[in-house]
Amino acid sequence: MIIRRETAPNLPRVLLVVLSIAVIRHLVEFAIRVGQPTHVPAFHWALLAASEMFLIAVAVHRPWLFYVRTFRLPGVALTAVTAMLLIPFPPIVHAYGDRVASDMVLGLACGLAAMGAIFWFSLAPTPPPAAAATNEGSRLATWMIVGLALAILPIWIATIGSLPIAQLITGSATGVDIAAARSQALKEIGSAPLRLLIGAIRNLYLFLATGWLIADWRMSERGSRVRFLRGLAAASVVGLAAFYALVTTERALLGHLTVIVIVAMVTAAGGQMTSRTMGLAVGGALSFPFLFALLNLGSGAFGGAINSIQRRIFFVPADVMTLHFVAFPARNDFLHGASIPKVSRLWGAETFDLSRFIFESFFGRNDAFQGNANSSFLAVGWANGGVIGVVIWSLIAAAALLWMERLISRLPMRWSAALRGLAVVQALLFTSSDIFRSLLGFAPGFLDLVVIVMVVTFFHERVVVRADLALASRPHFFHRNRLHLEPERTR
Repeated sequence: MIIRRETAPNLPRVLLVVLSIAVIRHLVEFAIRVGQPTHVPAFHWALLAASEMFLIAVAVHRPWLFYVRTFRLPGVALTAVTAMLLIPFPPIVHAYGDRVASDMVLGLACGLAAMGAIFWFSLAPTPPPAAAATNEGSRLATWMIVGLALAILPIWIATIGSLPIAQLITGSATGVDIAAARSQALKEIGSAPLRLLIGAIRNLYLFLATGWLIADWRMSERGSRVRFLRGLAAASVVGLAAFYALVTTERALLGHLTVIVIVAMVTAAGGQMTSRTMGLAVGGALSFPFLFALLNLGSGAFGGAINSIQRRIFFVPADVMTLHFVAFPARNDFLHGASIPKVSRLWGAETFDLSRFIFESFFGRNDAFQGNANSSFLAVGWANGGVIGVVIWSLIAAAALLWMERLISRLPMRWSAALRGLAVVQALLFTSSDIFRSLLGFAPGFLDLVVIVMVVTFFHERVVVRADLALASRPHFFHRNRLHLEPERTR
């Protein structure tokens, strides 16, 4: 893998190219529809293109926020939203015709403009911190996560009984059967705390430990025995995390793992991603979904597997988002914040399960399994309050991205690299996940990881390191333990 040192380009070229394509696409749509009687007014497409041009101006004005090669969260999120939602959007809207809300495109334009306004007034990022003198407290916390994952894995496998991955390899079950088994893999566990623990370990905490160990290996001195052992440990935990995903054929989780490993490696090395590294990341993330589709479609269905992945990436997210604009307010009144997890219960109301509602309304055709139809923060904002809801959700999303970017940049390098890998995944999931369920979700959620890392870092820096320095101030201790306080190599 080739990693360039951080000599970031003057402009965020990836985002600018993607936004330019979206502008052209929506201006063409405006030109086609102008003067014609359409359910969605033609000038709304022009407003959407204008909002995207404003985002281009913001990216030129604040370029450091949008470098995809250095995994800046606003840049990653906006690039994904534009490529996967906005560019393939027009034909999907017209396929649904007058069933979509007429203000749909206007709401998206207002939401993008609101995000751009937040980014326009943002400040320059803080420089990354130096590596800590010792990382034993963080290392202990990381291996505690790994030990817990190893302890509960046999319990989970015994509960599942028949493994979906074995059925996939042997061909003893259809794709629907495997999907049903996957959806039941956690539901079959009778203990709710154990079910929550397994889900948190599989989806978050094991990924955090993997990222930290990858960064720890990258920051070790080249050619040393310690580096070799840390590399071996990191590879073993990567294998454990992959096995957790493969047990239930979770294709998305393997993609997440690939992204986290790449981001942690590049960030800990103080470099930026090259086109070759990006190709490796994309290929690794899509390899198992391609094999899964190939096994389900049969031999010789290479083109079908490619089309399946292409549809899943560039059609399904935009389609599910559009369905939210079909369902609200035609089928259900606006939710007014009721879909925010756990918040409604503060005033005695139940949380409205929006993703379950969309799934049952449009996709619930098979009783063998139950599912969810998650969508972007733009669609969830619409479901909660129409155009105003999209604007509010967009403002919260932009503020959360900036806050997370600053918070991650201030952490010690190993934790920063690990959390940035997870945050990049969450930023990519802005195309199919609400802001309150991705970055701001609690128990378990990304924000829990941030809190835990801050507690571990605070305890280590304020208690362990200060205690060592206090002991080192005694002359007899320093001479007897000279090597104890030698700093690790920093970048």
